[in-house]
Amino acid sequence: MNPTFQILLALILGCNLIYGSELEQIKVNFQTKIPAPSIIEPCADKLWVYSVEDISLYKLNPKSGAILEVIPLAKIGIDGPITAMGCDKKRLLIASFIEQNSQVSLYTYNIKTERYLLPGKHFIKDIFCGFDYCYLIRNEVSRSQDLTNWSIVPVEKSANISRVIPKEKKHIYSQWQDQFLIGKGIYFRGQVSPDGELLLLDSVRSSIVTATPSKVTKWERWGFNEGDLLFPKGLASTENLPIVISDVGLGMVSIFTKSGEYQQSFGSDTKSKRFGYPIDISGDGNIIYVADFLDNKIYSFNIQNVKAQTNRVKNKIVLKKSWFRHASVQSSFPTTRCLNCHDGLATYNLPRFINNKSRSHHPVGVEMKAKTKLPLGPGNTVVCSSCHNPHHTTGKGEVVSQLGDISTVAHLPFQLRLSLTKLCASCHQKRAEKERNHMYIKNENLDVKAKQVVSCNQCHQMHQSEEKLLKNKVVPLCISCHRKSQIPKGHPIAPDSSKVTCISCHSTHGARKRTHFARHDQLDIDQTCLGCHEDWQKRVGLSKHLVKNIDYDKSAWPDSEVVCLKCHKPHKNRVHIQSLCLSCHKKRKDAHHRKNLFVLYGSANLALPKDFKTENGILSCISCHDPHDLAGQEKSIRTDTGAIRSVCTTLCHKSENFDTIFTDYHKMLKQRKKKNAKSR
Repeated sequence: MNPTFQILLALILGCNLIYGSELEQIKVNFQTKIPAPSIIEPCADKLWVYSVEDISLYKLNPKSGAILEVIPLAKIGIDGPITAMGCDKKRLLIASFIEQNSQVSLYTYNIKTERYLLPGKHFIKDIFCGFDYCYLIRNEVSRSQDLTNWSIVPVEKSANISRVIPKEKKHIYSQWQDQFLIGKGIYFRGQVSPDGELLLLDSVRSSIVTATPSKVTKWERWGFNEGDLLFPKGLASTENLPIVISDVGLGMVSIFTKSGEYQQSFGSDTKSKRFGYPIDISGDGNIIYVADFLDNKIYSFNIQNVKAQTNRVKNKIVLKKSWFRHASVQSSFPTTRCLNCHDGLATYNLPRFINNKSRSHHPVGVEMKAKTKLPLGPGNTVVCSSCHNPHHTTGKGEVVSQLGDISTVAHLPFQLRLSLTKLCASCHQKRAEKERNHMYIKNENLDVKAKQVVSCNQCHQMHQSEEKLLKNKVVPLCISCHRKSQIPKGHPIAPDSSKVTCISCHSTHGARKRTHFARHDQLDIDQTCLGCHEDWQKRVGLSKHLVKNIDYDKSAWPDSEVVCLKCHKPHKNRVHIQSLCLSCHKKRKDAHHRKNLFVLYGSANLALPKDFKTENGILSCISCHDPHDLAGQEKSIRTDTGAIRSVCTTLCHKSENFDTIFTDYHKMLKQRKKKNAKSR
């Protein structure tokens, strides 16, 4: 191809021209699904992976990728999330960090766990070992021979080291990262190369520093195109390839010579398919392992046939593609851009970015159909910066405590653009309407702890939350304001379950206060009880106990369900069925005898029939009568009279004329009572 035409074509396509060579073949050994993997480390003939979602270590077969064991951190005595792993003489090294008390720990794990507490507040970003030393990267690089005594490695920050820029890498953006707070040359990953040199990755400056006792060199490759590094994250070295780097911004893994000459790149299919977020890589012989955090996968690639192209073909012009224009890179970039700092580079917030269907975090990437003044991402989608100001400038606003205390602050927390309720209402307008939401409610002599409900964050938490972005499980959350006295006494409820909870009957959004936020009051929903008790839907109005006999116009409950409340009171103590029945059937009050069938049958060594109804073993109205009678039986006598007759005649009424007793039971008892009264 004519060189002039190549240059013109490159300008049209937005590509650069470089001297290069053809790609070598790379093979996939395996890919294994693991939820939110963040660190990968081969050690002691096993492959170890930390899952942020499971808070567990996965032990894999390094050849097949088969999961051998899942080890919860609590089981092996590790507190806090794992921020780094390394390997030292068949011992797995594990670094953890507890943010609440700035406690940094280093563990060794083989058969048992040993712990080393480290001074300082900065968490460990990487651990790696060489021939004589193990190294830690925090805000500085330190080394030790016994994991107890650590000394600072005398290597300058990368910003202070003169750089070597390959010929094709001179551009106007060099050193632009110096304006960032974290762009002063702090290292994020490190390795000891096979020939003993210390390799350090500065992820912000996209630079590699090579350090020996006698010489320190650096090269940089920041950019958007093939051969550049946008957000470099993982670092590894192998027998044949001096430097391998994963780029979470461009979604590729790239290979370089020690001096910084670009060789080739590969995606998850060994070609151009992008990784989701290749947060960490590790090398072992001729194998490269990749942990893809957002795609929830572990990869193993065989790079045995790939050799460093030290003798690059001269005078051969090839097109250099703009990787940033790739569709998958563009669509994920709003999230990737934020995650790039929050994955441990500047701060550790990985749990907030877990990409799983079961996660309960405010979603990003969803299209916003309602009008909002908040900034949106490509395609009117919600992105991190819709709620948070990435430039760390916030104005004054209000913050609200769990119980409704309001405070005015000069600067809103978490770089929020607005006070939380105003921020949420910018998109969820209907959730902030006073008439149909559990909002703007003040304590009106109710048995509640909260002073008022005025902010979404009293119930919701946008990150690391329970179901529906709730701060806790439903029942404990409701109790935090409503006290335990509000827990239903007559209706079963499961505090630790999601099957039957407060929101099974009540809806905090879309319902009104005058109906106690009953679920039936939601728009397009006209049932609460019958939402679960569907089998009773067709029975309403078919028996005397299920007919309309109150003023429904004055009731806040729907016609089909208010009849249930004549007898059933979910929040009241359970009443004796006998007393409940006699509250209406007052003439029957003195016409019953109560027998404990458990005692009677027990003394006769007989088992009480399972289908016979009692009230805790005592004869009751429901033993003979069905209050929900649908068969139209006279006096609502149960249709299975055989069981009733069997119980009555087995122990007490063997020799009597039972048919007469059964028919005139109440009448006979009344006559017997009068007779006994006269005899006295």
